[in-house]
Amino acid sequence: MEKTNIQECTPRNVSEAPGFSYRSVMQWLAERGAKGIINTRCVAYIVGCSLRTVKNAERNGEIKAIDKCTYELDSVARWLMKHPRFLAQDRPSWNIDEKAMADIRNIVVSKHQTLIQMFNNDVDELVQEIACRLLKKKKGKCSFSTAVYSVIGYIKRENLHRIKTVPISTIR
Repeated sequence: MEKTNIQECTPRNVSEAPGFSYRSVMQWLAERGAKGIINTRCVAYIVGCSLRTVKNAERNGEIKAIDKCTYELDSVARWLMKHPRFLAQDRPSWNIDEKAMADIRNIVVSKHQTLIQMFNNDVDELVQEIACRLLKKKKGKCSFSTAVYSVIGYIKRENLHRIKTVPISTIR
């Protein structure tokens, strides 16, 4: 049996799901780079779930471990057959293109000058940070601007609780 490397794996396309048969699931895993032996990270990456989900399945005996965090592909396929929600999940994320970057920039420049100052007046860095966090965020039913405002609020709260260093000369 060959061991699966994470570099060989490809993440799932959120709009695809294999047929509901053992053979289809095995083929679907193989198309994403899975080989005979697969580890926790590769399973999570291919399926699109968290590491904790895979480890919980191992702990519950649904995936049989052959070594620490290492499983046979057959065991993973049987687990996916028992839990088809992991095969069928549709978790689209935000699409960031040039228009979206311009919209983010306009929102930031028009209403969030204090946040720009927190980023040393570097608007482009702040826009890139917001775009990066939006890519990691699951797309919900809210509008794009609402999602941007949500990320901006999270960044503001995060910066408020950050430990700041103060020179000793200012204390005296």
